[in-house]
Amino acid sequence: MVASRWLQAHLKQHFGIDSLYLPYAAYLPPLPDGPCPFPEPTAVYMGNLMPDFDHDLLIDAWELLKRRGDTSLRLSLVGGGPLLEAVKSDVVSRRLDNVTVEGYLTGQPLWDRIRHAQVLLFPIRDTIGNRSRCPSKTFAYMQAKRPIITNRVGEVAEALGDLATYISPDPVAFADAVARLPLKPLPDVAYPLHAHQWGTRAQALLDRLETIPGFDI
Repeated sequence: MVASRWLQAHLKQHFGIDSLYLPYAAYLPPLPDGPCPFPEPTAVYMGNLMPDFDHDLLIDAWELLKRRGDTSLRLSLVGGGPLLEAVKSDVVSRRLDNVTVEGYLTGQPLWDRIRHAQVLLFPIRDTIGNRSRCPSKTFAYMQAKRPIITNRVGEVAEALGDLATYISPDPVAFADAVARLPLKPLPDVAYPLHAHQWGTRAQALLDRLETIPGFDI
């Protein structure tokens, strides 16, 4: 089993291995929409702050926006990880007063932030690691139904299709895309969540197992 189309093709091309494509699915439990936690329009990034992830593109983009004199849209970074304190220090040292590093959140506080975001941001560079993984937050973003600005890489594009705004994975592109956003509330997006349920994934696995000679479910 593999969770990315790229990895499925890579295993077939280089090793002659046929694999079952079985990506992740929507995983956040149903929660009510709480009050908006943001006093001003805010873009949200949700994700672990890891050395090989790409949140740095957003911090660079917000610094660029500040240099341009555009501080109208705030940025909320939601997530923990080994770089949490380093990211906090970086934001302070650059004097990005409209960037908040919120740390790890779950449950209602997390849902309120992604649900009330002006836009959800997903920077992801085109690397082998990013092509071969299946970022679970793609499905959480879809559950939140908010507009998404991201990069056309691997499973992100596979899941979102033409329903996201795709840009180049660099700070200038993110800054430009954010600057073009209206500050009035944006409509929700009807992502195809019916196609990304765990029940559907389980059935696909069972169907494949039944084709294996001698395998008894």
